[in-house]
Amino acid sequence: MIKAAQIPGGALGSILLVVLSLILAFAGKTFAKVVVFLLGGASLGLLLYYLGNVMLGSPLSIIIGIVGFVLGGLLGVLLLPVAVGFGLALVLFTIGFSLGGLLAGLLAGLLGFIIGFMLHNPILAFVTSAIAGYLLYVGLSGFDIDRSIALVAGVILFIVGLLIQLR
Repeated sequence: MIKAAQIPGGALGSILLVVLSLILAFAGKTFAKVVVFLLGGASLGLLLYYLGNVMLGSPLSIIIGIVGFVLGGLLGVLLLPVAVGFGLALVLFTIGFSLGGLLAGLLAGLLGFIIGFMLHNPILAFVTSAIAGYLLYVGLSGFDIDRSIALVAGVILFIVGLLIQLR
């Protein structure tokens, strides 16, 4: 059984896991898009800030960095369906390759990319709800709650979160 002492932060870590699981269950797609926006924005913003600072100097580089942050964030959100497609393609390629060889893996990967690209919102809802259920299970286990009760709570949160995000 997972104890609160095994979770980094102890009881506070368990509380944070439960809170994060609730956020992911009920606003998982939105949370994922915000994270992608921030990561894409930070990547392009810092890159353009650095390049602007090297080439043009400090005052103008800050403006270029801010514009890069906004553009990078928007690009990240716009390319999120492609990323989901690549993720599903990788999973299906690995399964197809191990079961039927290279051609089966390539066909399964192509099919996975198309499906992932077209159905990125339901896939994001499923994945974030599943992660939320797992985080709730780990967070409740940190409070010395019986594993079976924590598991049932995690499964219920997964189902409720998935239904809420898919409506």
